[in-house]
Amino acid sequence: MGLVDLLDEEAGIAATYADIRRTEDPHEMLRLTSRIHRQIRERCGDIVALAREGASTDRRLAGALGEGIRRRHAALKTITKSLYSQKALRYDLDPPTAADIAAVLLTDEICDVLVDQRCWSYDRYEHWLADALAQQLLR
Repeated sequence: MGLVDLLDEEAGIAATYADIRRTEDPHEMLRLTSRIHRQIRERCGDIVALAREGASTDRRLAGALGEGIRRRHAALKTITKSLYSQKALRYDLDPPTAADIAAVLLTDEICDVLVDQRCWSYDRYEHWLADALAQQLLR
């Protein structure tokens, strides 16, 4: 089992992602997407931070970081395709563009600023992220 698999397991990603795939409520999908990012940061943020710092000098960490980003984007593409099929995406967005916008909002740097630097709670961050995703992606 690789580092990304261990982080996903520790953060409880599989159960929350299964909930995303079961729901048909677009707002709930984005709320659960926000929950996943919160779970990763809250439960494994120290490991993610170390991987981000070490990726420039350690190719194994760089590979793990790249794999995590690839998996996140693949999940976002699946979610935005579902939103598109439900006719919930904004009219001016296609699923790949919507996934790209979501990926920007889900970057670790935004969480760093709000939680680590501005002292937001993870609850506040998760709610803000869900609202931001909905404002940017949904009709």
